[in-house]
Amino acid sequence: MKLFSILSRRKILTFVALACILMLLLFGIYSRFQLPSICMTSRNFTTILKDVHDNAYEYSGETIKFSGYLYKAPDFKQNQFVIARNMKVSESDYRIVGFLCESDDWIEDIGTWVNAKGIVTLGDYHGPMPIIKILKIQKAKKPKNITVKPPTSLQTNL
Repeated sequence: MKLFSILSRRKILTFVALACILMLLLFGIYSRFQLPSICMTSRNFTTILKDVHDNAYEYSGETIKFSGYLYKAPDFKQNQFVIARNMKVSESDYRIVGFLCESDDWIEDIGTWVNAKGIVTLGDYHGPMPIIKILKIQKAKKPKNITVKPPTSLQTNL
């Protein structure tokens, strides 16, 4: 009877331990694909953009969610585009800023505002840089304020 009780306890403890490990793995996989780990807004757009560019290896594989308008330079590949914002540099000077993105299923209407979700990857465009592989893209309403400020560390009195 004692031997049976010891074997039963071991089986139960092993089962509980395996069930806990399985639950943790499933939760990790579920949360990785359900929630973006980076969510860009008008307030943090350029700060996150700069940080991802400065630390591309650290962000590689991260999910990101952001919005902007579609922009395409003449030398982009067919499946490349930028989801951009206008950054106010001075009272009369604005710059186009955003992530270079890749997708075979993108909305090819330049200037259209979109919401997008993608994965940060390491790529090359005139040198190494982060490129967002788009997972989901959809048209969005143009926001009231389409401009963004320079990254926090670079802001002056704008």
